[in-house]
Amino acid sequence: LEQMVLAIGEAESVIKNAEEMLPKLEEEKKNAVAKKNFKDAAKFSSEAKALTDEKIQAESSLSDLQGSVEDARKKAEEMEEVVEKLEGELSAAEQEGRVLQNKHISITIDMLNQAMEAASSEENYDEAAALQNEIEVAQELKNSIEVN
Repeated sequence: LEQMVLAIGEAESVIKNAEEMLPKLEEEKKNAVAKKNFKDAAKFSSEAKALTDEKIQAESSLSDLQGSVEDARKKAEEMEEVVEKLEGELSAAEQEGRVLQNKHISITIDMLNQAMEAASSEENYDEAAALQNEIEVAQELKNSIEVN
């Protein structure tokens, strides 16, 4: 896109230069013809024709480049819209993932509590203590997910 913008500037410069030089060359040609200096008149006429051709080429390039720049800008805008949409979808998916993780951890905590109570009622206090530690770790994980 930057290169196209630079090329547009160059084409505009060629056009501006031609528009400034063509009247001067025409005047020089008229003066040469008036002085019957046909060699100089031919030279000025040739230079004017070459400058006119350069101007036409630059105008054509300018038109093409402007169209290309406009197309590139439209595509960039479309891509920005796609990125925004995808960022929104990603955010929603991340939120849903956190909700599902939270539910999973809550179920796991409930199951660990039931197992801890069962171990305690069977007087298996080592197992109950280990399960209690797992519950604390799961609760910390759940809290960290809720914070995010």
